[in-house]
Amino acid sequence: MKESNEIDISSYFRGLDRFTRKLVRRGFDILNFGLKYWYVILILGGIGIGLGYFQDKNTEVTKESSVLLQVNYSAASYAYLAAETIQKKLEEGDAEFFKELGLNQEAPELLGLTLSPIINIKDVVENTYDFERGFESILRNVEFDFKNKDSEPIPLYETFISDYKYHRLDLSLSKDANTEIVTKVIAYLNASGSYSDLVDENVAIKKNTLFQYRTLLKQADSAFVEELQRLEDAGGRTPGGSGYYVENENIIPNLLRIKLELNTGIRDLREELLYADKLIKPMNQYQVSEVESSTLDKSMVRYPIYLVGAFLLLAFARFAFFELKSYSGVDTES
Repeated sequence: MKESNEIDISSYFRGLDRFTRKLVRRGFDILNFGLKYWYVILILGGIGIGLGYFQDKNTEVTKESSVLLQVNYSAASYAYLAAETIQKKLEEGDAEFFKELGLNQEAPELLGLTLSPIINIKDVVENTYDFERGFESILRNVEFDFKNKDSEPIPLYETFISDYKYHRLDLSLSKDANTEIVTKVIAYLNASGSYSDLVDENVAIKKNTLFQYRTLLKQADSAFVEELQRLEDAGGRTPGGSGYYVENENIIPNLLRIKLELNTGIRDLREELLYADKLIKPMNQYQVSEVESSTLDKSMVRYPIYLVGAFLLLAFARFAFFELKSYSGVDTES
């Protein structure tokens, strides 16, 4: 039994040795083939580089731009509908729409756009705070099966688009585009007559509220200074007893609380006015830049690989054909 095991092991190592030698020989065969036909590989590579150069030269350079948008007044649904309209008109090649948008009618600088939400579940929870437990139960127990007009399933996050505060606008542009095109697209998204009155009215209300807060803050400041002066003059109490002291002990903290609330309200209103003067407000300084393609996307790289690869594939097919024919015992010269 021991002798049988030794024979099996030695046979295994001999087979492994034969396989390794054969693999090494094939490696040298490939190396010899490359050395033998190096000029063919070089010529094919040169032809591929030349063809790729002219292809890349004639390929139109595209640009792109990304803008972070804040959509105000619960107008996200309108913004997405307007973005879909622009994309549809671009696909249809609607010259009249290009003119309305301020684009070149024959060769529009805008090639396409997409609007997507910056997903933040906190925005959704804040808008459903009063129903937080019911909302949590819905997310846990209800099976959502929403579909679009093409009967394709809609991701769950898209059902809360109107609750997201920030959205990203990505634009694909032609080589002649600049930031003015991005400005025109945002202006078109803001050009809703039904929302313009709402925006103006809300801005006016916020400005009026801000004015009132500042007026109240001045009055609270004056009252606070007067109360401190009165306490200082009275030594913290009136000659008749301690009632005045107790009364003023309550007034001072109340005035401080009112001042704090007014300052917080003024700060919040100033921030809101900074971004709420438009229905759709860009939050970053957008730029237009050329689309950077990867190395393998360049024709000067891909074409030589294709040509040399095709040559090597044909050579391997020829080699495999003769190997199989020799293995089958068929006369290759017959």
